[in-house]
Amino acid sequence: MNSLNFKGTNCQNCYKCIRKCPVKSIKFSNGQANLIEDECILCGSCVDVCLQRVTQMVDQTEKVLDLLKSGNCTASIDPAFVGYFENVGFENIKDALIQLGFSDVQETSIGARAVAKRYNEIVANKSFVISSACPSVNLLIKKHFPTLIDNLTPVETPFGAHAKIIKQDNPQAKIVYISPCLASVETSQRLADAVLPFNQLARLFKNKGITLAQTRKDVPNKQRSFAVHAGIIRNLERVDGCTYMAFSGPDNCVKVLREVVKKPIANCFLELWSCADGCIGSVVMNDSANSKLRRHQAVIESATTNDCPLSKVDVDTVQTRIGMEAPVPTTAQIKDMLKKMGKFKAVDHLNCGACGYNTCAEKAIAILQGKAEMSMCMPYLALSAQRFSDAVLDNTPNGIVVTNLQGEILRINNSLAQMIGIKHRTPFIGQHFNKLMPCEVFDQVVQTGQPVRDQLTYIAQYNKYFKISIAKNTKTQIYLIYVRDVNTSTRIRLKKEETDKKTMEVADQVVDRQMRIVQEIALLLGETAAETKVALAKLKESISDENK
Repeated sequence: MNSLNFKGTNCQNCYKCIRKCPVKSIKFSNGQANLIEDECILCGSCVDVCLQRVTQMVDQTEKVLDLLKSGNCTASIDPAFVGYFENVGFENIKDALIQLGFSDVQETSIGARAVAKRYNEIVANKSFVISSACPSVNLLIKKHFPTLIDNLTPVETPFGAHAKIIKQDNPQAKIVYISPCLASVETSQRLADAVLPFNQLARLFKNKGITLAQTRKDVPNKQRSFAVHAGIIRNLERVDGCTYMAFSGPDNCVKVLREVVKKPIANCFLELWSCADGCIGSVVMNDSANSKLRRHQAVIESATTNDCPLSKVDVDTVQTRIGMEAPVPTTAQIKDMLKKMGKFKAVDHLNCGACGYNTCAEKAIAILQGKAEMSMCMPYLALSAQRFSDAVLDNTPNGIVVTNLQGEILRINNSLAQMIGIKHRTPFIGQHFNKLMPCEVFDQVVQTGQPVRDQLTYIAQYNKYFKISIAKNTKTQIYLIYVRDVNTSTRIRLKKEETDKKTMEVADQVVDRQMRIVQEIALLLGETAAETKVALAKLKESISDENK
């Protein structure tokens, strides 16, 4: 489209745009948002809610600057300008636009006067009429409610009527529509050379150093009320027996039109505005420094009993259908898709709206139409993730327990249940870990804040040895507890250690006994040697005496 840019790479899959879009004209593919041009009504809701700025208005500034070089450029400024620019009258804005390079500046209200006159003529001769002043409502009916096209007044928008008046007076004029309306950027190109939203005009004034005079100079007119809710009705001559009703806001318009399609009404004039409270509630107007209350007040105060000049011009147009409605899947196809989404029973239809669609059935239809992805369903995604994590946890050979920071059990896997011989895990959920595996290890980690790894622990309750590792995950605020059954290997090791210990004790005893024997022998040998030495000494002495 020429009025909206979609920068899908910035999309964060929050689905706000889908939730806000009254006609669900946004397609999600590969996790990115994309505009469905054939269905979009350019209400601006997606622009308003997107914090990532995926959806942005196309900037018309350069195009307007090129047109100004022609020297014959006329500005048609929407009556909502008095709400957007603070304390500014028509003469003030006209002076600034002339400085910018426009050769002529006029109010779109001139076209609104011609439109109101034509509405009066149609209402007097037709039973049920829907106003055609709002470009977004026109798109809504032409794209989504084609059976009501015959009830849509075959009349130009106020700008469309004004453009014809300008061309009638100056056929060579280049026309720039200065507007509060996103839809007008697209729909007004048939009669306008460019459309410049108020916010882009304000930036252009700033960049060119043009300051709007704060001394308000203005000539109010009644047709400025077209910029607010029920403003058209204020300009109509009431026909006896005809009911005049006004509704604004995209969701309200959709609801009203759906009701009318189901049960047609007679002798009624419906004034519909896509933006809440009329043009002053548009996404462009939200850039104004004025609150919605002040905008409304400014428009009403400037919409006096004075009428704009009435020009003799043909403001009729032909209202035709745009695009084709997407085919509606069969009931069987919808049911099959719902099953794929995990919606088997009525109780499974949460209709939470997290995906952007009001009901699970609407979401199923959108998937079948290629507008949505199954992964957009938060409960489905959570269930799939849960099943995946369960499969991983329950098929790992190690026992795993997950607790919160208070030690309350959140998950127990199948392996641990088998290790400790419990048939049902549910009764332990919410209980403290020490109720499941009484030990000091968990309390140690909580108190010190330090993780443990493969700490050998004997659990008397199960008469088993386990190696326990505990770590705290600060991001998810949980404790992850890994348990390995080392009972058999530990008992074998302990038995071996006991056998080795006894063997060492026996060896020590043998060594001690041998040492005592050696010591005793040594002692005996020592005594015998001494006696022999004495005897030999005595013998030697006697022999010596005999030789003398």
